[in-house]
Amino acid sequence: MLIENKKGLVFTYFGARFNMSYDLREKLDMITANTNISDKAYYRMYCNFHKMMYEEEWFFDNIDTVINNYGEKINYQSAVCLMDYDLRMEVDYDLAPCPSQKFFEEYCKRHFEYFGEEFEANK
Repeated sequence: MLIENKKGLVFTYFGARFNMSYDLREKLDMITANTNISDKAYYRMYCNFHKMMYEEEWFFDNIDTVINNYGEKINYQSAVCLMDYDLRMEVDYDLAPCPSQKFFEEYCKRHFEYFGEEFEANK
């Protein structure tokens, strides 16, 4: 079962469940036992429950996506991991704070100028 978080990132239900807090998941399992709740509904309930208990959004529901030159959604954090550290710091210094998409586009532009090739995540 595929689930989409509020930022548009699509992942499997089991991938999300693996990252859920055991204590909260156990409580939610007790609440939803013997019900016919869908995986998507369970995911949304967990996100709401997490926000209620910890007064912050669950990180998994807040993972950001960016659109590359070919219109594909990619995980922003994964793209950041592939970025050259010094160049990323330069873009960060010049632009931050800014939306993830703007940062990604500027990094890709500078990556091409500096390395003479397209940034891997932008291919």
